[in-house]
Amino acid sequence: RLPDGRLKFKADDWGFGGNAGVLLEPSARLRFGITYRSVVDFSYEDQIKFTNLGPGLRRALERVGVVGGETTLDQTTPQSVMASWYYALTDNSALMGNFGWQNWKQYSDVGISVSSETTQRNIQANQHFHDTWHQAIGVQSRFARSWLLSAGFAHDNAPVSHFHRTPTAPFDETFRYGVGLQYDVNERMTVGAAYEFLDLGDAEIANLQRPAGTLDGDYASNHVHFIALNVIWKF
Repeated sequence: RLPDGRLKFKADDWGFGGNAGVLLEPSARLRFGITYRSVVDFSYEDQIKFTNLGPGLRRALERVGVVGGETTLDQTTPQSVMASWYYALTDNSALMGNFGWQNWKQYSDVGISVSSETTQRNIQANQHFHDTWHQAIGVQSRFARSWLLSAGFAHDNAPVSHFHRTPTAPFDETFRYGVGLQYDVNERMTVGAAYEFLDLGDAEIANLQRPAGTLDGDYASNHVHFIALNVIWKF
């Protein structure tokens, strides 16, 4: 049996964007805010590197000018809008939440170009993503003078249907559960730790239109665990 071969692509790029926001405080206990994050464009370039190719596949790739050429991937991160609110239930506890939109449809199109001495190819790959909505709710409680406990839940709908999902983006609608604890060491310094559990769903794949054959299945375990430590220093 001949090997399938391997393609290695490694690149980085700088992107520039902007954020804007407004915060309103109708009362001492209630705050509303809205933020906007712009798109950021990236272009990744690298020389095409193949390893472990069978002789037949290598000759075929050489004929179309791919071997030894350069690849460019153009991608755009989505713009987003987020509205949030905060309400102080008591002097030591608060309820908060947010609701937002992300323009994942814009992220869906990936420009791919291959150039060499013998070929120049440009492909616009559509991943069939669509826009998503986000909603979250959380609570905070200062149960002691120096201790602050936070907990929350968030949900995002799936950006792609199971008919177009691929193993490169194995996530469905997502559910997040988080808890955090902060301690005021003194008036200028606060330390904290947080844990978040991310459930990515079963990410069912029923991609029946692939030229190379049917891709069908799901993920029995599709979870991510986050642990964070933080230090806040006030100048």
